[in-house]
Amino acid sequence: MNQSTSTEGPDRRRRSPLAATLVPLLVTGCLFNPPDAMISASEASDGTSMGESSGGSGMSGGATGVGTSEGSGASSSTDPGMTTEDDSTTAPDPALCEQIGGEDGLKLIVEDFTARLQGDVRINGYFLNDTFINSKYVTCMTDYLAALIDCPGAEYSCADVASAHQGMGISGVDRADYLELLVGALQDHQQARAPALGDDGIQWIIAQLDDESAQVVEDEEGTQTVYQRLGRQPKMREMLEGLDELVAGDMTLSAFFGDQLGNPRKALCMERHLIGDERVGGPTVYRAEHDSLVEGALNGLVCSEIRDAHSSINEPKLLEASDYDLFLERVATATENTWGAPEFAEGDRVLVQEYFDAQCVEVVADRNNCPGSRLPMSATLDPDELDAKRFFGTNEANKEKCLTLHIPEGEEEFYVDTLTLDVEVDHKRVGNLIITLAHEDQTSVLVVDRPDSGAGNKTVNLDCDAPVTFKDLTIFPAEQLGLGLIDFDTSRIVCSPEDEPMNQDPCEYRPVEKFDVFTDAPAAGDWQICIGVNEPGFQEQGEICEVRLNLETKKFANEP
Repeated sequence: MNQSTSTEGPDRRRRSPLAATLVPLLVTGCLFNPPDAMISASEASDGTSMGESSGGSGMSGGATGVGTSEGSGASSSTDPGMTTEDDSTTAPDPALCEQIGGEDGLKLIVEDFTARLQGDVRINGYFLNDTFINSKYVTCMTDYLAALIDCPGAEYSCADVASAHQGMGISGVDRADYLELLVGALQDHQQARAPALGDDGIQWIIAQLDDESAQVVEDEEGTQTVYQRLGRQPKMREMLEGLDELVAGDMTLSAFFGDQLGNPRKALCMERHLIGDERVGGPTVYRAEHDSLVEGALNGLVCSEIRDAHSSINEPKLLEASDYDLFLERVATATENTWGAPEFAEGDRVLVQEYFDAQCVEVVADRNNCPGSRLPMSATLDPDELDAKRFFGTNEANKEKCLTLHIPEGEEEFYVDTLTLDVEVDHKRVGNLIITLAHEDQTSVLVVDRPDSGAGNKTVNLDCDAPVTFKDLTIFPAEQLGLGLIDFDTSRIVCSPEDEPMNQDPCEYRPVEKFDVFTDAPAAGDWQICIGVNEPGFQEQGEICEVRLNLETKKFANEP
């Protein structure tokens, strides 16, 4: 495609009042099969431009009607090469409808204009979604212009301007590009089919539309979205093409993506997905492609779900998160190459990078190793509950105390991958101690069950100043709790730094029943720790000082 406008950066120049004119007719998000070459400013007009355009692209939204002009206002300034009457509120030339070829002539103009909108990379994102209905747009636009120039019997009954464009985020640059293409359609019609149509007639039509620009343009300076600030669709396309070149030059990555590099369907879908992402804020809606795209570049199918589209990459060799890390390095280079100039904010490049970070889980085989897919969580005892249930073991009524460990819910659900348990308890005779851990789904694990290795460890001490850690992947079983300390010497404390030479190293133990039964359980919710003794009595009193549940969680259950 040829491109007449620069894509060096977003254009911040303000547009003339006439530039506001044609945008009211904007209808959102649809596309015709794009022409083989993009329509340029020079092709659209014979040197008379109705607005300046930047190298970006696109508008946003999803309305399907065009606006009505409730009045006509004088234009205080015009673009070079155009002149307007000081009083643009006068009625149209009675011969204007005839000069333009009546409603049949207007329909030809609108059909040409629609094809230009859908073929111009700067703004066709607004016209590439399936919510845009070509036939309705042509009908409404034709009726609008016919009523505007007083064609006999003409009546406009489509949607009003303000409601049709609300929330689309149309910028002043979008407006100018739209205007430029309409001027080209009018002038080409003038030269090819309507020689009686004068420049003043075209100017009059434009002036009538100028009043409604305020109802259409919501982002005059093009600063409200990353999409606008980074130069719209042409700059997004430039970055993606540069990324393809970097990937193609990388032996590791090209082994995964090689057959997809340069694929028109892949390129179009990736572009639409990036532009339509909420971080970027562009006009495209992924998997809602216009029929002309589906029947053309997309080979009969709308764009695929991202994970489905990459399933072939994971066969036969798996694309892993470590490979994707390498891909993200190439993304960083591509964004720097495209938007490294001072006029582009670094924060906007970061948001584009975050978009690619988020795609890791849709692309790789080991999704739980992607950025943000693992999250540490922990819980300790509620102080008030601990005060009420601190002591245990003196009699049958309080031989065991059960307390809650609460993991709060987050914005996304995470699942248990691994866990450890840190227990701070004062108790003599560990050989009478029982500890259990339960999840709210009723899964329960016996952590400690009256440790006695047969080697003289059952009468040693536990102390709150010497926490004991329980985890699956460690050397010593819980039955050996305190192994190495002198039997019947209750001054010896398990995991105490003072008794370190006689304690196991590291001082951590495997639970009696493995914690892996909790794997893939929802992490959030209430967990319960129960600590007690087998035979209560005065000598068996214990005190619970603190318990900490430490979880390593993952975003995707039933996956490594």
